Amino acid sequence: VNHLPLLWPERAVEAIEGTLAGAVSITLRDDVMDAFEHVVKKALGVLWQLPGCIDDLELQHAFAEACALVQSRSHGGAADDASEALLLPVVDLLNGAIEGRHNVDCMAALDDGEVVARVIATSELQDGDELLLSY
Repeated sequence: VNHLPLLWPERAVEAIEGTLAGAVSITLRDDVMDAFEHVVKKALGVLWQLPGCIDDLELQHAFAEACALVQSRSHGGAADDASEALLLPVVDLLNGAIEGRHNVDCMAALDDGEVVARVIATSELQDGDELLLSY
């Protein structure tokens, strides 16, 4: 999971500072650390400080890893509004392809409060074909 932008080393983020990718990466890191400080640590209370528990940096890294995994597997939602993003089991197993080289599309919608997801072939598929989704 260390290839995910949220978990990049500081020097990698500094190398793209001043770019859109750098700004998004820094904002995402700040949001995750803010959630860690104001939600996770408060929810755990003093439990995480008890002897034998993981230290603050390990807990922070574990939380960042969990956030990165969810972010990397979510579908839909605007980049600045994760509240609309969905986790779709099985769909997250599709591999990514650049636009024009994909062979499936994914559509997700709410239907009477239920999430309905459809994976639709955009070209003829043969048994054993890899399913490629364009993000």
